[in-house]
Amino acid sequence: MLLHRQTLVAALPAIVCALGQTIGKRVIFHRGDSCTDGQTIRLSPLPADDAEAAILALADVGHEGAGHLAQT
Repeated sequence: MLLHRQTLVAALPAIVCALGQTIGKRVIFHRGDSCTDGQTIRLSPLPADDAEAAILALADVGHEGAGHLAQT
């Protein structure tokens, strides 16, 4: 199970960027809180060994992309 978790976390940046492309937005990782300016979704950096971070990052894309962007 650990290998699957590490694989997911390692693939997460690509997965998140692909999700961003499906909604027509750019996704970047930066130091700071997750936010959006309407065109770019900025996500906090992910710890390389934290599977919970993978779930949170996917939730952040949904929150920032589907939530805030849909409302603006």
